[in-house]
Amino acid sequence: MFHDPRDGLVGLALAATGAGALWIARRYPAGTAADLGPGFLPAILGALLLLLGLLMAAGACRGPRTPFPVLQLRPLLAVLGGVVLFGLLLRSAGLLVASSALVLLASAGLRGAGWRVALIEAVVLGVLAVAVFVHGLGLRLPVWPAGLPWN
Repeated sequence: MFHDPRDGLVGLALAATGAGALWIARRYPAGTAADLGPGFLPAILGALLLLLGLLMAAGACRGPRTPFPVLQLRPLLAVLGGVVLFGLLLRSAGLLVASSALVLLASAGLRGAGWRVALIEAVVLGVLAVAVFVHGLGLRLPVWPAGLPWN
């Protein structure tokens, strides 16, 4: 069926997501060109996603056959564990610690990733998360661990 199974399956998943967005968007009025309605953007994005997914799946039917890649559990479990840890730590430890822990645990899934680089990335991305979500967007998230005097 597909010469490149990864691209083929991802293309079908994108096409299905686009079709679902179109199905949901049909319930909302699209409006006019001068006054766009709430269904306009989901319909356009759904149609584009459907088209790109079908093009990707069709392109996977051409070219030399490639075997389906072996599933590597270490990166998968590291990223999923990082997301779960983020959710568990957010309220009690704050956004800075939770997002840094997410980056550190997800970095553990990479082979050959140095701990110094992962630590720098964790600090930088933690600070960026606080800057964007708390200060930029004004979300009311705890920044520091609960119980600290400056909270």
